[in-house]
Amino acid sequence: MNKRTVPFDRWHKTYPKPDRGDSQCGCGKWNRPLYPSSDHGRGLRWQARYKDRSGKPHRVAFGTWSEAMSHIDNETSPINETAQNWAVGGRTVAFYAMKFIERRERMNALQRTTISYEQNFRNYIIPFSGIRVASSLRWADSIAFVDYLLTRPRLRSPRTVIQIFYAWQVLVNYMIDEGVPLSENVTSRVTLPEVMPRSDIRLTPGQVMSVASAIRQLAPRYEIAVWLAACAGLRQGEVLGLRWENIDMDRGLVSITEQQQKGKTRPLKTRSSYATLAVDAFLVERLKEHLLRYPPSEKKPLAEFKQQESCASPSRGFILTKPTGAPLHMNNFYWRWRQAVEIAGLPAGTRFHSLKRFYTSVLGTSGHHDPKTVQHLSRHARFAQTWDVYVMAPPPAVGGRKVTDFSEAFISPE
Repeated sequence: MNKRTVPFDRWHKTYPKPDRGDSQCGCGKWNRPLYPSSDHGRGLRWQARYKDRSGKPHRVAFGTWSEAMSHIDNETSPINETAQNWAVGGRTVAFYAMKFIERRERMNALQRTTISYEQNFRNYIIPFSGIRVASSLRWADSIAFVDYLLTRPRLRSPRTVIQIFYAWQVLVNYMIDEGVPLSENVTSRVTLPEVMPRSDIRLTPGQVMSVASAIRQLAPRYEIAVWLAACAGLRQGEVLGLRWENIDMDRGLVSITEQQQKGKTRPLKTRSSYATLAVDAFLVERLKEHLLRYPPSEKKPLAEFKQQESCASPSRGFILTKPTGAPLHMNNFYWRWRQAVEIAGLPAGTRFHSLKRFYTSVLGTSGHHDPKTVQHLSRHARFAQTWDVYVMAPPPAVGGRKVTDFSEAFISPE
């Protein structure tokens, strides 16, 4: 078999000489500059250069790197492969991607994660390398995949790029487990975009009351969302998906069973997210006030409703709805939330999720609950997530606490 090559970039110089006057073009990145060749912008960019089985050289141009690489693999693969090698190594990346999703569904894996994998496969991985023979993947493909993601106009967040690359890593590992002859370092040592750490904004009770008051001024029916997040630890999608049938006001219980995302019912984040929580009487009073002001039966006639909300359906008992009675979409609420943050004078970038951090922090620092109970009430899968990430306890000196445990341990009472 001929030595494997990668597609040749016709538009850019392989060995530029910046010291001799070569200047960069706009195709590169800040950490990977590109220098135009004399063919820059003319014809197709990627050229498959290879020798066929008879030793004859070929040069075929393609529009994308993936198409050129696939052509090289198909034309230079050995003709004496065994049937077993072809059955495993001759299948495409798209084949294994779909097989991976089918296996997760058979194993009854977490549906939310399966949906995320399927979306990343369908929208990014298969368009990039779906037609490639799986056994032909190399480390250079992972580098090219990151560059491909960075050129997608809809991928503005480095976090999203990293999340999609993680799905790529999972798929490569799955193909290795299925017997595809790949090197384990196909996805290793790949430079990913830098992500600025999110600032941990610690809300005080006064700040929570201020943002609730601001939302009450902007859209009074949305105020209950603040109290559900701050006093029950609900995430934004869980607030939008909460129904009146999930509330037991007499017993002070809230059941979290689903969430709403983009107008559709979705499974919760993790298995630990499904729970029935005891809530404070303060939250029960806020729910009663909301029920009196905006009862579930409050909606316009169906004919008028269809004229104004052609793409929506009746609220079906949701606690948080539009004035028309239709389910509230996340984008509508997010817009009001940003306005409320500004009016309340909260730090710029304060997220709705900061209210869940406030909830966990209050539980963890109150001294009324043992650490494991705080984890269960916060609905976290891992103990460390609750106490290393969410509980924001002030330093002992600031909190006014004193340590007396050792005096009691070593000084015996007389």
